[in-house]
Amino acid sequence: MRPFSSLELRRTLPIVGAAVATLVLGGCGGEAERPAAPAAVADTVDGIPRLTWPEAPAGELAWILDTVTVIGGFEQEGNDYQFDQVSPGGVDGDAEGRLFVLDGAGMRVLGYDPAGRPIGLWGREGGGPGEFAAPSGLAVGPGDSLWVVDRGNRRVTLFPFDPEDTPAEISLTDESAGLGGELAVGSDGVFGVAMIFSFSPGEEVEYPPRRLIHLRRDGEIADTTWTSPPPKFDRVELTSGNQIAVMLTQRTFSPGFHWERFSDGSFVIAEGAEYELSFLNADGSERLRVRRDPPARLTTEEDRQRARDEAREQAEESTSPFVRQSIDERIEKMTFDDRIPRITGLAVDGQDRLWAGVSGPLPGETDRIDVYGRDGTLLGEIRQPDVFPMVFYGDGRAAVLDSDELDVQRVLVFQLQEDTSP
Repeated sequence: MRPFSSLELRRTLPIVGAAVATLVLGGCGGEAERPAAPAAVADTVDGIPRLTWPEAPAGELAWILDTVTVIGGFEQEGNDYQFDQVSPGGVDGDAEGRLFVLDGAGMRVLGYDPAGRPIGLWGREGGGPGEFAAPSGLAVGPGDSLWVVDRGNRRVTLFPFDPEDTPAEISLTDESAGLGGELAVGSDGVFGVAMIFSFSPGEEVEYPPRRLIHLRRDGEIADTTWTSPPPKFDRVELTSGNQIAVMLTQRTFSPGFHWERFSDGSFVIAEGAEYELSFLNADGSERLRVRRDPPARLTTEEDRQRARDEAREQAEESTSPFVRQSIDERIEKMTFDDRIPRITGLAVDGQDRLWAGVSGPLPGETDRIDVYGRDGTLLGEIRQPDVFPMVFYGDGRAAVLDSDELDVQRVLVFQLQEDTSP
């Protein structure tokens, strides 16, 4: 994915207004260039059906994203548009086109109508009912409810859409206390990834796996839908004066754990460096595995140096010499995974199609988006996309979390247009 420059964003994206800019996701060919269906090799491995799609280009999807609005950023005044420390799991929308943002810095949820106008505020800092200590995930649930995981208060708070109504709570246990990030809510409860651990210097650390759990409305874990290997950490020693600090750092380029839920309750998982997608039934049993070349490539010294340089650029923004020195030492002791993951992200749109981001020459950047049906059929690909949709909602809307040139967070809202014929 080619990142926008700050200047490009200011010139092309309107603030809370009508759509005036267009992002071209694919080519604009005519009838002869419509997506063609490539052939997959089908076999079965360990009892699981597997589709292996060729590396040869699939049909190009000539789709575009029309800009709807930009919410937040330094150019927008007013407390209702200011938020910070919003995580990728802190943005969600509903079928009506309303968008909700979990403001981690302000300890609140902000709501916006389809035009980007404020419609409500939920929560505040504290430990009482409806208050937050360390909110870590947001999702829209049944009946216009907002579900917010709060690790600090060890609970999930369910806010009615009307801010004046009384919220409900689900208590988190020791097993579910690490719940956070992306969430999926249904009538059967909430799904999310739970992982938490601690260590003491000199002790051997056992890293727990990442678990996709199903938390019932009574607070009990109904089951573990999927268990993924733990991320890769390394123990690093940092010096500060006469003291030595021991910390755990996750390896740069370590594979993420990506997951999405389809409308029928089934799931898709991507957890390793290779291009491999596991399609699960609603009960967590694997029903299909999809693979596609190219394989994950080896990490190069150029990759490592680029990562160090990017981290150093961020460190230079600090005005504290002590902070810069500390960050510089961490940069020099950065550790790296030996392979660059191919999957950069997953998203499911309103038509139950899976969007899979695929890395290219630059680690972590989406160079191509492959679009699949729920049955694993490769429908086509979007080449050199400008953005990867973080969440789909409403009638073909997509939201992307972004920061402007002053590093102020904002949310970009787009409308997906599939029929681009004249």
